[in-house]
Amino acid sequence: MVPYFPVTPRYQVPGPVYSLGQPEAGTHCIEADDTWPRYRAEKLAQRTQGRGPLRTAELSASAERSVATWLAAQAAEAIPGMQRAPVSGPASLADLLSGLQEDLVILTRDTGTHAASAHAAYVDVCFPSGWCPDCAVGRDFLSLHEPVPTTGQFGPIARPQYANALFGEGIRVRYVWTVTPDDRLDRRSCHCEPPHAPAVVSDWATADRAFLRVERQVIVPIDPRTCAFLIRIHQHPVSELTGEQRAIVVQALQSMPEAVATYKGLHRSRERIVALLS
Repeated sequence: MVPYFPVTPRYQVPGPVYSLGQPEAGTHCIEADDTWPRYRAEKLAQRTQGRGPLRTAELSASAERSVATWLAAQAAEAIPGMQRAPVSGPASLADLLSGLQEDLVILTRDTGTHAASAHAAYVDVCFPSGWCPDCAVGRDFLSLHEPVPTTGQFGPIARPQYANALFGEGIRVRYVWTVTPDDRLDRRSCHCEPPHAPAVVSDWATADRAFLRVERQVIVPIDPRTCAFLIRIHQHPVSELTGEQRAIVVQALQSMPEAVATYKGLHRSRERIVALLS
């Protein structure tokens, strides 16, 4: 079953934002399913390779403690119909996140400043989709989204308004999706010289399967200065999609602006991807 299918026949930038509890959004901030052991094993492997949380000097101990307290309470809740990630009294945020399928970014801002000035003060992202966590730490909302093409309603004038959800009322959920030729969770890409990590090379020419990759992003205002931004990756071979869903993905790919397709690394492979979806 595909729990979240945010694809629309006409590609949208950005997609809708939902309130937690709506059918499209789900009912829990933290979710666990039968793929949980793989996520945990890959996170622990990254920890042994020296990849841990990244933080700025401006991140206060109280802000980190507030997020850890909130996250521990969420992780302790029973999740009907899903495997529960066993977490008991973690010593730190990093320990807690090692037991969850979600990644986390903490955004903070100064008192009285616009939400768009919030910066990534804490980044613990093991499974990025085509970006580099090392490059993201310390950057503000607008800088983080600068590489995203200015198409649809996500133009430069409107962009600051999308930051308002970071410190708004209630928990919000939004989605980002793409298609990939394999099911690797860690799809980081870094353009520094030398790069923080080698880019994932997607070879569509030799791929015999395609996967729908969906990021479920949960935006949680902790207090007027602190936001917890959770990222959970869902991956599904297209064989798990219904015929109608595959047709919608094809329509979305065909209507995707060239700038967006280039940004996602799909611009040279649309025909091959459509063939794998058919």
